[in-house]
Amino acid sequence: MKTNALFFFILIICLFGTTNRSTAQDLDPLTTLIPVADLQEDLATFKENIELIHAGLYTFTPKEKMDARFAEISASITAPMTSQDFYRKLITLNTDIRNGHTNIIPHEGFGSTEKLLPLEVYWDEEQLYILRNNSDDLSLAPGTRIDSLNGEAAATVFYELAELFPRDGYNTSFPEAITYRAFNEFYISFKAIPEVYSLVVTADSGTQRTVNIPAMEQKAYYANREARYGEIHYYWEKGLGDPMTLAIEGNTATISIKTCGKSELTKLGNSIDKQVDRYFEAIEAAGVENLIIDIRSNGGGSQEISVALLRHLSPEYFELFADSYLIVNKIPNRKLYNGNTFFLNLLGGIGLKKGEDGNYRNRKVTDWVYNTKTHTEPIAPVATPFKGQVYCIGDGYSFSAAGIMASLLKTYTNCQFVGEEIGGAETTLTAGEYVELQLPNSGVRAILPVVFEELQNPRGQTGHGVKPDFPIRNSIQDLINGHDAIMAFTKEIIANPKLTKKQELAVKTKR
Repeated sequence: MKTNALFFFILIICLFGTTNRSTAQDLDPLTTLIPVADLQEDLATFKENIELIHAGLYTFTPKEKMDARFAEISASITAPMTSQDFYRKLITLNTDIRNGHTNIIPHEGFGSTEKLLPLEVYWDEEQLYILRNNSDDLSLAPGTRIDSLNGEAAATVFYELAELFPRDGYNTSFPEAITYRAFNEFYISFKAIPEVYSLVVTADSGTQRTVNIPAMEQKAYYANREARYGEIHYYWEKGLGDPMTLAIEGNTATISIKTCGKSELTKLGNSIDKQVDRYFEAIEAAGVENLIIDIRSNGGGSQEISVALLRHLSPEYFELFADSYLIVNKIPNRKLYNGNTFFLNLLGGIGLKKGEDGNYRNRKVTDWVYNTKTHTEPIAPVATPFKGQVYCIGDGYSFSAAGIMASLLKTYTNCQFVGEEIGGAETTLTAGEYVELQLPNSGVRAILPVVFEELQNPRGQTGHGVKPDFPIRNSIQDLINGHDAIMAFTKEIIANPKLTKKQELAVKTKR
């Protein structure tokens, strides 16, 4: 979604910045016991605030059921507990909130010093595998299957952790993708902090054995990883090459978009529109008939890149959103929020207008704040849009603005999708601007989005991201060998446009 401009943060922090300092920030999240009355107060505070400002809270779960879930958690708080244990109760609400931009976060004192399982894993065909071994036991080769972890089936543990992570609607590709990338961190956050991990593993040879791996200090963990595998980047970062590239090979062009961030994309030396215009000039000059748009591991950003692409791909006028609104024009209970909400409230009071339905939408003059107006207006395509076949490669990490891009491609173009279900929603999402609530007694925090957005999607509410026409994932061996089976398969589709299901399966398995 829309990324806040740098000056926006500077203005808040430098001119009006305050932080919600409370006694909770001085407690130890793993040892300090918080009285029951204080925990109940924090639970009630969380419920009150998310109900007041979260415009999409009841999109998938009706209020009656949500109220019952809060009552269930309240009834379970019968004795003092630590901040981390309280956090572990709150995160179960992710299965009811069902919004990938809503994030419940532990006390700020948790996570930086705790020891980790010194393995990185990959989820493949319902099995958990070692992708990178950062431990001191070098006998655990990448590709080794993990059958159980501390007495529990590895698949059971994986699904338990993934179930607790936020997601849009009923999507599973996003939480599962994040879970295998952050498996060791999620384990200590959501489950337990063991000193030793007991694993039953199976090697490629079929030999099964039990190994006990000590939890590792984070400094040693990351030092081992860098020494063995170099720098690891899950998402595009500054210094990793251009965030958007064009490659033309024969009659096929590939536009790889690694982020939708406006500031990152404009650093290419042109406005986003001009850069995309240049791409399509080159595509037309080369006589390209097939266009691959690769949005894998694109965590989102803003809508400008989607608009720029759709202008060249849609044969008709298009709109991003059918509707976009907030349910409040000011953030209440400001003292509970980190990063002062003064500026948001000032602009909300001036620029948001209450409609007959009780929701708030932008006045034109301040639309740059929430973009609730311009995103619902028709946009004209270029005079001669691209007329070839479009393919989009996406995965569970294609989230937020990347999910919106995929939905628009499906609605307005002939795009066929290859890979996994897109991680971001294709119909509705609550995102836009965010505020960080900090609960006063436990120090548990929550990132709460405030703008509800309904995309122009004739398919209606699916509760999912765009699903692939050709489902395929890289296997554990593909990753170990550095082979991009998904891109290879996409090019096979282009070479054989009448590929049958039987042939499709043969191509997938021939790697």
